[in-house]
Amino acid sequence: MLASTINLYVFVVHDDGRIVRAGRLLVENLHLALQGGYKGVFQYDPDYLGHEDRYALDPRNLPLTRKTIYAGRPESGLHGVFQDSLPGRWGNRLLAYKAGLQGKHYAPAHLLEALGRTGIGALLYSPDPNLPAFSEDPSIEFNDLTEALAEAAVYEKSNHVPAELKFLITGGYSAGGARPKLLVKRDGYYLAKFSSIHDRTASLLVELEAAGLELGRRIGLEIPDFEVCRIQQQPVLLTKRFDVTAGGGRRALLSFASILNSDPSFGSYGAMSEVIRRYSQQPRTDLKQLFKQLIINVVIHNTDDHLQNFSMIHDSAG
Repeated sequence: MLASTINLYVFVVHDDGRIVRAGRLLVENLHLALQGGYKGVFQYDPDYLGHEDRYALDPRNLPLTRKTIYAGRPESGLHGVFQDSLPGRWGNRLLAYKAGLQGKHYAPAHLLEALGRTGIGALLYSPDPNLPAFSEDPSIEFNDLTEALAEAAVYEKSNHVPAELKFLITGGYSAGGARPKLLVKRDGYYLAKFSSIHDRTASLLVELEAAGLELGRRIGLEIPDFEVCRIQQQPVLLTKRFDVTAGGGRRALLSFASILNSDPSFGSYGAMSEVIRRYSQQPRTDLKQLFKQLIINVVIHNTDDHLQNFSMIHDSAG
């Protein structure tokens, strides 16, 4: 039987790789896995509140305070910023398999405990209050992509996760979103996106996404380095990860769905612009970037521009 209470300490990895304990997350009522009704609370650590590099994990919903802050999300029991750490539909199934949760009625908090120190972004989770060692990033080597893509095809065809998976359960469960992705190492850290076996125009989808990135770059959007490579004739889009710093640390990510405490499908560019005006360190620059993103999405008819796909990033360098 799975635990009905999850107690996790939340740690922040700074840009330079230093790790600081930020607070404690407690989620209860997990025996109600089929019904929801989970109760989650978070409290900042007093030492973190006095730390020179402290920052609010979510300036709107988790402001720096000594008070206990309730999640108010009975369907997950998690505050939005912690929900952001979970990988989404593609990775959650792999994460459940990796953690031995398959066939059990688990809650999002069980997945977060299983994710531990291997998620994207700056947050680490541990049942131990002591500072954890910063785990190696769960990325596969670029040379292993051929076998990983073959595993992904088997995975998508199966109603269960095949026992023979090797590369996919290393680099495939941390990346966010609903579509196939892998974390890859090749002179840096990259997100590899590729088509699903269910796509009718598999090659075209990857090429179109790359074209959209190039169009964004040409009108002045800040686009990470990217390229399309071919693995046994299958196109794969490699995009450099912006949450990993040159100093071996991480940058924190916070989705607009979380900061607005909203269903990702219900939101607007107007609501996002108000968040930017209030919380960005460089609102004029970020508002221009958001407007350019709006234009690109209209031009290319992008209907996947929901709130979960927009994030704010914390950079201590400003």
